[in-house]
Amino acid sequence: MGVVIDCGTGQETVEPGPVLSVAERKLEMVESIKAIRDTHIAGGTTVQGIGVFDSDDAARLNITGAVVMAQVALAANQPFSMSWKLANNTLVTLNATQMIAVGIAAGTHVAACHARAQALGVAVQAAASHDDLDAIDLSSGWPS
Repeated sequence: MGVVIDCGTGQETVEPGPVLSVAERKLEMVESIKAIRDTHIAGGTTVQGIGVFDSDDAARLNITGAVVMAQVALAANQPFSMSWKLANNTLVTLNATQMIAVGIAAGTHVAACHARAQALGVAVQAAASHDDLDAIDLSSGWPS
């Protein structure tokens, strides 16, 4: 698609770009689904009663390390307490059980994002026409 300006009149017209085949649109939609999935994965995860935790790659790695520390402390019958900065930059102090709950919430969030992406991918692959593809809503149904 391109914008063409008529030099005589100064009028802009939009010329349609090449029409994609159903197969080409499917490939584009699958790539869009992956990008949307990754955005939602990194968009934060809520832990009931505590707050919203960052959930980008680095945050999930930090959460995993802290969960391991909490599990080791529990197994050794040792105390565990960790200060954690939430997505809104407030600090909370977590005990071992809370830290493990954060890890479970983060893992559940990632799994739900993948499940939504997979469901959309199945719908895209099952589509037989442009109308079928137009009916697929890529923006709704994602975990918050």
